[in-house]
Amino acid sequence: MQPSTPFEPVLKEFAGSLPPAFRNQFLQAGPVKLEGVMHRVWHKPALHPMFWIMGKFGVLIPKTGAEVPTTLIIEPTPKGQLWRRTLNFDRPVEFNSLNTFEPREQRVVEWIGPGQLVGMVWEVAFAPPHTLSLVTIGWVIRFGKRNLPVPGWLWPWTLGRADTSQIVDERHEDIIHIDLVIHHTLFGEMFGYSGTFQVK
Repeated sequence: MQPSTPFEPVLKEFAGSLPPAFRNQFLQAGPVKLEGVMHRVWHKPALHPMFWIMGKFGVLIPKTGAEVPTTLIIEPTPKGQLWRRTLNFDRPVEFNSLNTFEPREQRVVEWIGPGQLVGMVWEVAFAPPHTLSLVTIGWVIRFGKRNLPVPGWLWPWTLGRADTSQIVDERHEDIIHIDLVIHHTLFGEMFGYSGTFQVK
C-alpha cells in the first residue's frame, strides 16, 4: 500500500507535534502551494559555466539574485509528489523534482534531471517545536525498476551533499524560513538559497 505522501512514513511518528505548515507541506495528499521570496540565490562565480549547463538539464538553478519572487507547487502523482518551483528572475526559471518513498532505502528520494533518473536520498528529521531538516545521505541512479546506489566514496566528490533546514516562524504558523546549502568535497560550499514562504 502506497503512503499518502512520500514523507508520511518518515514523519508519521511526529504527526501530532508537527506545526500546521509542515503537516500541510509534507503530509497533505492534495495540492499545496508555497508562495514567497528567495532572499538570496547564489553559487560560486567560478562555477558559473557548470551551473549554466546543469540548469539546461534541469538539475539546479543556473541564475543568482536577491529578493526573487518564488512559488512552489506540490502536486500528488501516482509515483509520489511533483515539486514545481518557479523563480521569477527577469526571465523565470523552473526547477522541478519528484519526491518518492523508496521501500528498499526506507527513505525519501528526490529525483532530478532528464527523465528524473538521478535521485538524492534524504535523511529527514524533525526537531520540535519548529525545525525540520533534510540532509543528503546518498545518491541513487534509476535503471529500469532498480535503484543503483552511487558508491559512498564517490558521490561527495561528484554530486555533493545538500543540507536543508526549514523553520516555522514563531509568530506566524503558516510562514516557513528555508535555507539550503550544497557542499562539495572539492569546491566547498558551492550553491545555496534562502527564502521565506507562506504555505497556502
